[in-house]
Amino acid sequence: MILELILIINTYYFINLGEYILHYISHSPKYGSIIYKWHRDHHVIEFPPSKLTKDIYPNTIPRYQNIYLYFIILWWMMMYHILPFYYFKILFIESSIYFVIIDRLHTSYHLNDSIFERSKWFREKKRLHLLHHKKTLYNLNLLDFTSDKLLKSYKNENK
Repeated sequence: MILELILIINTYYFINLGEYILHYISHSPKYGSIIYKWHRDHHVIEFPPSKLTKDIYPNTIPRYQNIYLYFIILWWMMMYHILPFYYFKILFIESSIYFVIIDRLHTSYHLNDSIFERSKWFREKKRLHLLHHKKTLYNLNLLDFTSDKLLKSYKNENK
């Protein structure tokens, strides 16, 4: 049981750091290449600084074209070959839940009237994410800003 707990905690922070790194590279024209070009459309076309929220999420990119998804699948494949299957299942379930949560939150951050809007915690995370769209190298995490805080890219400006 202690090994499972260690795996769950480490997986969480590893995913958080991975999310941060992938998002950081997505904002780097020098290192991001295809990821940069793909993610730039989200910041420039879908949600430019002048229109950060909409009534309906545009879904201009089909799910199968989400470049992040391919990185996640590649990571799962590597972990499948590295970890014993029992531990891989734990990692797979935890990371799947994490990815579904951040995907849902991210979509909700850009909606004018999200189902989560009544919650204070959500409004704060939404504000921080929308600040990221104005200052793109800050607040790169979507759910938990641990990596942003450790790597000094957390910004919490008032409205």
